[in-house]
Amino acid sequence: GSVVNIREATASLRNCFNEAVSKAGILPEYSILGIGDPQIDTLITEGRIRRESPSGTTREDLDGALGKAYPSDIPSGKELLHLMPISYTLDDIPGISRPIGMHAEELLVEAASILGGTSPLNALKKAAKNAGVNPRGIVFTSLCLGNSVLTLDQRQQGTLLIDMGAGTTSVAHFESGVISGARVIGVGG
Repeated sequence: GSVVNIREATASLRNCFNEAVSKAGILPEYSILGIGDPQIDTLITEGRIRRESPSGTTREDLDGALGKAYPSDIPSGKELLHLMPISYTLDDIPGISRPIGMHAEELLVEAASILGGTSPLNALKKAAKNAGVNPRGIVFTSLCLGNSVLTLDQRQQGTLLIDMGAGTTSVAHFESGVISGARVIGVGG
């Protein structure tokens, strides 16, 4: 859910962090925060590049196409959390999952953009910083959950993952091995 009280969220984060450090016996250099806020949204975008090299497709080509898929119309009050490739098309041949080394003049990537609300993200960062947690980044929790509880085959074939928590319910659709859509509903168990 969302941080609705910075002081309480800071205290909770500090207590959890201190307990984890005590049990693990190490002090982490930084932390990665997770968020499952109802302001999470997804966009599907495309990026296209023309290749002039006769060699096979490279990692740099994939990165270039993904850069072109960066959403140009992020709504006000939102910011990009994740930009992930879903599938590739090489010279009008769709559905290619591993294009590195394949020859093509034109490379198109279909990508999923996961957006978070700027205010909830800033509140979470502030609470974490106040708690001394040293946040380095924020991830969408359903993305992490999907990677930890679903098999590669389940993520590849298409799976709807529903995470019902105390205050929110997250729904994430996995297809072609990656998350392709997500919503968080402000109603939980």
